Amino acid sequence: MKPRLLIVPLLVLFLTTFAQAQTEMERQTLKGLTNFLVLIESPEQTEAQKSGLSQEQIRTQVELRLRNAHIPVTNYDDWMKDKNPPRLPLISVTLHLFQHDKLPEMYAFSLRVELRQEVYLKAIPLRDQSGSITYATTWSTSMTGMVGSSNLSSIRSDILDRVDKFINDYLAANPTKP
Repeated sequence: MKPRLLIVPLLVLFLTTFAQAQTEMERQTLKGLTNFLVLIESPEQTEAQKSGLSQEQIRTQVELRLRNAHIPVTNYDDWMKDKNPPRLPLISVTLHLFQHDKLPEMYAFSLRVELRQEVYLKAIPLRDQSGSITYATTWSTSMTGMVGSSNLSSIRSDILDRVDKFINDYLAANPTKP
């Protein structure tokens, strides 16, 4: 087989976006959670911010999406002002953008939406109230892809699609009572 024939399928595989399927066990880790804090990590690149991908823009859209699904969210600014803030489950959205060296109009991106919550570490004996409790990721979905600079804003819909997966799994784990 010629090397060129191998490059095409590998290139298609790389350029094709993918998402991780959620298992029933991940879904069940959402059961009984009642309030969330949304954390955003996104690039500070001017091009990304112009395309609606600043931390504040993403946080606003994610929080609105969650509230519209009747999932309680604590306001990030209010939480930061609290001198002794409650330890809440965290919905974390991480976006990385990489501008191509040779094709500056192209960006590779990776995004991840995950839930981090307090977990008890059975292997470490409980010495005090917080001695063996830490945060761990219990639910996640991610995606990679490439996009032209004129379409950077399309990444917002990819983020919200991943948030919708969270919402669907959360609602499946916490059905409303009639």
